[in-house]
Amino acid sequence: MSNQDSTAEEEALRKKQKPAEVADVAGVLLRGWGLTLELDAGQTKPKMLESYDDRNYLVKDASSGNLYTMKIHNGVESSHGGILDAQNRMMHFLHEKGVCCPVPQKTVSGSLVHRELLEVADGSKIELAVRLLSWVHGQTMQSAVVTPGLLLRAGAFLGSVDAALDSDGGFDHEAVHRPHCWDMANTASIRPFTHHVKDPRIRALVEKTVDTFESDVVPDLPQMRGGVLVADFNDANVIVKASQSPGTGGLDISGVIDFGDVVYSRRVFDVAVAMAYATISAYGKLGRGLASAALLLRGFCSKYPLTAVEIKHLRVLTACRLVGDCTLCRWCEIGERTTTSRAVTVAGHQHYVRGAVSGRRARKRVPEHARETCK
Repeated sequence: MSNQDSTAEEEALRKKQKPAEVADVAGVLLRGWGLTLELDAGQTKPKMLESYDDRNYLVKDASSGNLYTMKIHNGVESSHGGILDAQNRMMHFLHEKGVCCPVPQKTVSGSLVHRELLEVADGSKIELAVRLLSWVHGQTMQSAVVTPGLLLRAGAFLGSVDAALDSDGGFDHEAVHRPHCWDMANTASIRPFTHHVKDPRIRALVEKTVDTFESDVVPDLPQMRGGVLVADFNDANVIVKASQSPGTGGLDISGVIDFGDVVYSRRVFDVAVAMAYATISAYGKLGRGLASAALLLRGFCSKYPLTAVEIKHLRVLTACRLVGDCTLCRWCEIGERTTTSRAVTVAGHQHYVRGAVSGRRARKRVPEHARETCK
């Protein structure tokens, strides 16, 4: 089976084996970590947090008052213990480097993963992996007032994270060397899902973007630097906090959450993913998509300069993430599965995607900005 086939098959299985809503969160917390769930006044159950393929709950320990994310994994990740170990080790690695991110908590048995027999989306019951992660305080960037300065600082924060991942010989784990649908190197793996994009003009744009990736970017992939990626640095996963520091406008970057898509791939993909989501941030939606991407890129390059070949393909890579997200989320909706605010409407950003794949002149706009920044 090719990587393209295996990634598409796994993505479909993730949807079938997404955890159903859990009625006994308190029991899972007690059995796994020996903690007693405390509900706030007026609550009858813990708050469910947004998740694409998993099931997340905000839980509070009655004894300490500490907050945690209880993360119940889908069947695919639950059966691949290696990738959970990789995520745990990566979070500990970054935490030790001073990056604010969730930290996995030990279970009553001393491991970092608890297992429970739970119902999944297709109605069956299977053993799922559950982790308890320390809470990163603040609000998501998605819910904040986004300014040019905040985008710059978000880019710089990601650049610092990637620099940390490259430090001391570089973080690595055998499990992150995997075929994964959300790895931009596997952009062609969305082809089996493009028929779910019903608007023929948008579908043609999606297919053109994939074609451009294969013809223009793939030959240069071996020249791009590799590393373990966060792979999903978007405004729902970036945490901001109040700040009194001059020039912050009252908000600064606090940390990053969600390491579910970690993968070893081309380092430049991390910033391309972030740029894609910047174009559809609250700031980007005000007709400032290109400016948003450029601001985030400028911040990133202040901490992690890019090479000429990485800069060359940034615009196409950013478009690849937009059409990939659009296609996979449309597929989720067609299958009547739960989708989230990550869903991207390429129709609203055709000008960006079309510009990225329609000609050399249009493609140069962001790279020229990056070239100035990276000097």
